[in-house]
Amino acid sequence: MAIILPKVRTLLGGCFCVLLLNSVAVAEIHRTDIRSVEAQMLSPVMGTTNNYSDLPAAQSAMIKMGANRALFSLSLKIPKSLCDKEDTGLYLGVIYDQDKVFLNGELIGITSDPDNVNFRKTAKPRLYLLPKQVLRCNQENIIKIDAKSVVGKRLGPLRDKILVGPWWELEIMADRLQEYLLFFKEIGFFILAITLVLFALFRKYSQSQRQLAFVSFAFWSGLMCVSLSGWVFTLINHPEFLYSLHAVLVCVMLVEFSRLLALYAKILILPKLSHIWSGSISFIAFYLLFSFLPSSMMVQIYRFILLGFIVFSTHLLFHGYFAKHFQKRRLQGLFLILVEFGVISDTSRIWGIHSGPNISAYLIAISVVGLGLILAGDLVEVFKMAANTQRAEDEKETYKMLNNLSAQVAHDIRSPLAALDSITKDIAQLPEEKRIIIRSAMGRIRDIANNLIEKNRQLPKDLSSKDTIVSASIEPANNYLLSSLIDPIITEKHFQFRSKTNIEIIAQLDKTSYGLFAKIQPIKGDGSN
Repeated sequence: MAIILPKVRTLLGGCFCVLLLNSVAVAEIHRTDIRSVEAQMLSPVMGTTNNYSDLPAAQSAMIKMGANRALFSLSLKIPKSLCDKEDTGLYLGVIYDQDKVFLNGELIGITSDPDNVNFRKTAKPRLYLLPKQVLRCNQENIIKIDAKSVVGKRLGPLRDKILVGPWWELEIMADRLQEYLLFFKEIGFFILAITLVLFALFRKYSQSQRQLAFVSFAFWSGLMCVSLSGWVFTLINHPEFLYSLHAVLVCVMLVEFSRLLALYAKILILPKLSHIWSGSISFIAFYLLFSFLPSSMMVQIYRFILLGFIVFSTHLLFHGYFAKHFQKRRLQGLFLILVEFGVISDTSRIWGIHSGPNISAYLIAISVVGLGLILAGDLVEVFKMAANTQRAEDEKETYKMLNNLSAQVAHDIRSPLAALDSITKDIAQLPEEKRIIIRSAMGRIRDIANNLIEKNRQLPKDLSSKDTIVSASIEPANNYLLSSLIDPIITEKHFQFRSKTNIEIIAQLDKTSYGLFAKIQPIKGDGSN
């Protein structure tokens, strides 16, 4: 105990120091208080400079004016504790898609040159180093952000969150945000992997359209998440095409989601159209629609299409719940609601209602995994039914084979039995005991042959079920004279063990025994009983 206590105190002291350092480090990050922002539209036409209360208001105004490039000017004070440091950083959050940042008229950071480059830096967090010689301590510092949106009409920082602090701490925040945004790619590939496995199962054992509808929805959801990550923008330098492709994938995913919801709500939507063709036809239709539209018009139509899908899918959900179709599928209904909530959240971002993070990919991933596990669990019953059917089929074939064999054996027994019958008249010279044994044995052989033939004659024509097979193998009970069954067996055993001097077989049958009957149900045996 004396050794353990100092170690515990050391551990607690270390944890306290870590927490203290973290609190001090966080305290060094300052969130700027921005109360006035000037915004000027630079493209497609030069506009006048207007004042706005904060960055969100300035961005919203530029977007409503149709700007794809704007210059935002704001002032901020740098705390004195950061002025003398060499590693002071400026964190701007996420800017779509290109930006140049100036501090007091000097360029301090650039992602892509808006004047010469048409390359999209999708959802990249901006972090720039503030040169010590340019900073003005205890004075207003002018920050100018030249932001350009290649596609999508989104400008400036994602939220009103401009931070100033030590570079290494702001870099942690930027890395976390970057990992969160790039994780969409991993989610997409994860969903696609699940889709391939479930498709292989559901395609072979599917009993309803709901399983294939889910697979189709999951497939297009995986592709949508990959396109949402912006990873493809680093491979293909055609941002307009890739943005249109992403919009197409979102719409196709919503088509398959609506069809999946309709199956749960028991509303038929093109019931004769397979889900594979449904997704393919939807993809071609939306791609052709968005390809022939100008960029600005495409974005507006895309927003209204999303709104229409939300209204329709919400109607399906309410119909399913009011009609109590989700009564026994509450967990599946919950996963569908999560998808609906993610779509609503992403659509509200596109409409500019909120500027928070996109959580649709995470909610879709959770729902795909949950629904996939539930629907895969339903296959257990399918496997059981298939196993029972196969077992009944095997028993049917085995029973037929045994009956055919018994008929052949009975036929083969009758031929030598007829020959034995023809020579029983010539065994008068044998002792009476041996003649009785021979006649008894021949009688039992004849009975076995007749019994086999009778069983084969009574074989039911319909052997498709297990119950029929079992009932056919059980004979009805009949009344038998016990002495007629016991005497031949005793006589046969006497002759069989006559050479064994130490074995004595005694049957105590008197006159009353020969009047005893018993109801006996013969069982299937090897013919020796």
